[in-house]
Amino acid sequence: MRYTAKLNRRDTPYVIADEALTLSGGRWEGWPGHDNVDPATIEIYTLPGRQGEKVLNYTTEIRDGAEWKLWLRVFAAADVLYLSYETTGDVVEADDINQLQGDLEGLAAEAEADRLALDGALKRKADLVGGTVPVEQLPAEVVSGDIDFGTFDDADALTLHETSRTAHPWMLVDGNYSAAADTSQTLEEHMANPMAHQNLDIDGNGT
Repeated sequence: MRYTAKLNRRDTPYVIADEALTLSGGRWEGWPGHDNVDPATIEIYTLPGRQGEKVLNYTTEIRDGAEWKLWLRVFAAADVLYLSYETTGDVVEADDINQLQGDLEGLAAEAEADRLALDGALKRKADLVGGTVPVEQLPAEVVSGDIDFGTFDDADALTLHETSRTAHPWMLVDGNYSAAADTSQTLEEHMANPMAHQNLDIDGNGT
């Protein structure tokens, strides 16, 4: 959002130069950027700095209930025109204050939404790092392994675990505590053992 700075009232007029007017269909109409415009000082050109062609095809109107404002209509075969005029300053209306309050409330709502989104993202990250997220709630790229988590150094915990001779001293070969302890030194050795899961029940409940 962008606001036009208000001008304090004074006897010596302000000179406003090159206020851009964007035309649609060869027409522009609306309030100039400031109040109390002297119609006799209006100049409109096709280029900034009172350059290019001077535009004379325009009308002005003072509307009831807003005598300090000048409604301007401009007609020209151009996309943008440049308006210059003199004014003795602005009048601050209730509508100006209401617009400002509404915009501030909108910004506050956007900021709160952004804060909640950030809090949620930080919590999800903490849950991922802490391993408390159920598999079904993990992002698809995490489950599929497509996400890049970076490269581990030589102290990779999984490597240390798999190469440790004491990693699985009490793991039983068949997984049901009915055979000898698994003496595999690595996960690969355990999986390659033809006796690894011979008595493992399909439903995992001993039935």
